[in-house]
Amino acid sequence: MVLSPVWGGAVLTGVLSVMLLVEAGAATVLAFQVKSASGWYLFDAVITAILGVLILVRWPVNSLRAIGTLVALAIVMRGITRIALSTRLLSVTKRVEERRNRVGRAA
Repeated sequence: MVLSPVWGGAVLTGVLSVMLLVEAGAATVLAFQVKSASGWYLFDAVITAILGVLILVRWPVNSLRAIGTLVALAIVMRGITRIALSTRLLSVTKRVEERRNRVGRAA
């Protein structure tokens, strides 16, 4: 049995594209469940789905190049959306604390 690194890379790229599409579906479901930051989750889902489709469209030809480039883009987009989500959650937490302090002073 002869194993080819190029074929292994192509299979890995195909699996990666399917994984990105499944992740995009999960992020879409999450976007409709989390109301406070649904726009960012939906943005992440759309970008991830686009990357998954781009990999599938050019699958056997650019497999090795697609692995590095598109995974890096997906990770960068995921990082941006997580930073935006954490910033949003921080502002919501501050507002809740301010309301709690006002109620505590009034009592």
